[in-house]
Amino acid sequence: MKDAAKTPAPRSLKSVANFVMPALIGLVVVGAVISWKQELFVTRTPIYVFTDSALGITKGIPVKVFGLTIGSVDDIEIVPGTPGVKGQVRVRLNIGSEYLQHITRDSRAKLMREGVVGQALIEILPGDLNVRPVARNEVITFERGKTLGELSEELNRALSPVLAQVKEAIGDMQNPQGRLQKSVDRVTTLLDELPDSNRKLASVLVTAERTLARADGVLVNADKAVAGIALKAEATLGGLDRIVAEVSATAPSILKNLDSATQSLARASERMPLMIDSGNTLVRDANQAISGAKGAWPLRNWVEPPATTTLGIDSGEAGF
Repeated sequence: MKDAAKTPAPRSLKSVANFVMPALIGLVVVGAVISWKQELFVTRTPIYVFTDSALGITKGIPVKVFGLTIGSVDDIEIVPGTPGVKGQVRVRLNIGSEYLQHITRDSRAKLMREGVVGQALIEILPGDLNVRPVARNEVITFERGKTLGELSEELNRALSPVLAQVKEAIGDMQNPQGRLQKSVDRVTTLLDELPDSNRKLASVLVTAERTLARADGVLVNADKAVAGIALKAEATLGGLDRIVAEVSATAPSILKNLDSATQSLARASERMPLMIDSGNTLVRDANQAISGAKGAWPLRNWVEPPATTTLGIDSGEAGF
């Protein structure tokens, strides 16, 4: 009886279920989180790109648009060539269906890296918004970005001239006959001659100061002369003012006298014809009296009649 009492009773199905159910629920939650992280429940649409080489492209690298991850590389396979056509690599991109509206038919897929040595990725560069969006299993253009080696080569080509100039400058610095050494020698010579130049400059400054002092004296004398001329000019202007005042005072009387003289001349000019007529009459009367006197008897014998002279034909014969 005591052994039967110590034997444990078998567990019921309910107690087993209470123990297993939390574990199963935990597994389901973990699976759901993993599926959500892996985007297993997201609807995806495949699109393709073709390239001559899959170098740098691996499965699972992200595909981005505007810097946001919208899918990944799902598959990479070689497409065999045919006569006249070389083979290519076909890359399948699994894109979230809700992002297809941002990828137009003329979009370009470009292989890039995040930073200089970051993770490889494919960036899709959208095209014209007026072009329709890409559809399932369609192909878009692919282009390869510059690899680290190509960037290094370009950097090397860009820096080569600079490095050559630096090397040339270092060689010039080490050469005693180089331009840098000659420039240093000239600077040293200039520094040696600087005290003499300072003395010459001081002498020039002293001479300039004396010249300025003389010019100051000349300006003072000129100022005095100008002041004297101004006083004389003021006195002269005062005399001119007095003369103008006197002329202004006497001008009315002078104008009045001129007016009177003008009136007298006008009256005299009016009498002049009468005086001329009287003179003509007097002259005629005198001529008549003289003619009558010449014809009178006592005077007629004393006055010889004027001789009549006849001009010859030739003026030379007449004594001319």
